[in-house]
Amino acid sequence: MTIEIHGNVLTIDGRVVQLDWPVLEVAETRDKVFVLLDPDAYLGDASYKYSLRNGGPAIRNLVAISRDCQRLWEGELPEGRDYYYQFSSTEPLQVNSFSSFLCEIDPESGKILAKEFLK
Repeated sequence: MTIEIHGNVLTIDGRVVQLDWPVLEVAETRDKVFVLLDPDAYLGDASYKYSLRNGGPAIRNLVAISRDCQRLWEGELPEGRDYYYQFSSTEPLQVNSFSSFLCEIDPESGKILAKEFLK
């Protein structure tokens, strides 16, 4: 699988996916690409801040994309206003959150299978 990243444009084997925010990091398996959207890009956005202050949901910044560029799911967050900043592994799929959780994510659904508080 060939993956290219240019801001919020992800190219998988020559097919293009336009994402809402720039890509921070990707991890791949045989049939999926897991994408972390860059929280620095949206946390400072005035409309996003306004939405959060008024009870809007946090952006789920872990996204799974199939090899044929279909968006499969957005990953569950360990806390309501949290976000992921780094992959720890792909098998099992584990990501670190800003609120100090190491989360194991179900690669088929995006649900948290286990979480460990690291501090």
